[in-house]
Amino acid sequence: MPFGSRAAKLDRILAEDLSWGPSQVVDPNAQIRVPVTAVAGPSAASLARSGALNVVRDVATGYIGYVSAPPTVAKNTGRTVVLDPVGLRHVDIPQGVARLAVVHLNFAVRWAELYRVVMELLHNPRMNMTQTRIVLVPHDPNGFRAAHPEMAPMNGAARVGPDAWMLSLGMAATPDQYVVSGMLAGLGRYAPGIFSGQIDSLTG
Repeated sequence: MPFGSRAAKLDRILAEDLSWGPSQVVDPNAQIRVPVTAVAGPSAASLARSGALNVVRDVATGYIGYVSAPPTVAKNTGRTVVLDPVGLRHVDIPQGVARLAVVHLNFAVRWAELYRVVMELLHNPRMNMTQTRIVLVPHDPNGFRAAHPEMAPMNGAARVGPDAWMLSLGMAATPDQYVVSGMLAGLGRYAPGIFSGQIDSLTG
């Protein structure tokens, strides 16, 4: 596999930029990697020209979901959530997917920093779209805020409250079951003390 491939880039970022450190080397076989996909339709530019563009922007990431135009295929966003015994990492490798705002967000959070992790499906009946997301609630919000300035766009996003951080895992008419099942498996295996094992269904 060439170094320039997405898998090689992901391995490099996990080993270097988002490493847990030499004292906590994680066997790659113990990682659960969940690629985040986006439903693609007509381009944002063509929809804007036609006046048919009606989109929802995920505050944390800038990814968009098309409402007016029917979706066609699922495309890889370049985003991957990696769960392992130490914590959760989010890697964003640009793939050219249309976004309203380009925010490449890489971060690593240890389970020990968190008081609670919540997984939610937030349905918007007006747009008939559902956002899959996780909410991270740290033990010490002020300390967490200082330790993770790169996660500032997630802090308090989408009505989760000032002491919580929200990561969107996509918005579509139907939640991506691969993402949902992968996150449930990873959180259930590695964060059972802070994750209830349930998905909260919300409407808003």
